[in-house]
Amino acid sequence: MKTLRVWKISAGLTMLFTLGGVCGAALVARGAARWAGWHRTPATDAWSERWFDQIGEKLALRDDQRTQLRPMVEQLQRELRTLQLDTSRRTGEIIRQRGKEMWEVLGEDQRVKYRALQEEQKLHRAATTESPL
Repeated sequence: MKTLRVWKISAGLTMLFTLGGVCGAALVARGAARWAGWHRTPATDAWSERWFDQIGEKLALRDDQRTQLRPMVEQLQRELRTLQLDTSRRTGEIIRQRGKEMWEVLGEDQRVKYRALQEEQKLHRAATTESPL
């Protein structure tokens, strides 16, 4: 019986980790600059609370278990946020570095076209990231 309870808790935390990874990847794909400015809001707090309540119901957690798990889940969320921000920053660094290397290979005509492509992508990112998540 105790093994089953541990398995359910592990499954719930694995689901949280996976969801954080998927959400983080989607946000990074939408733009590293926009993601770097993301912060905790009442909406994200409300979502976290709803998620915790749903998992608590599905796992039939007792009050003492909820009390023990809450700090763990909050720590997990903080760590995932940090990981996502670090990944976003590192992604930007890699893109900038490789862009500089590519720039050196291009001819003058290609550089003009490359600049135009970058501006087009910048406008597209701005247009697709204006609305809040």
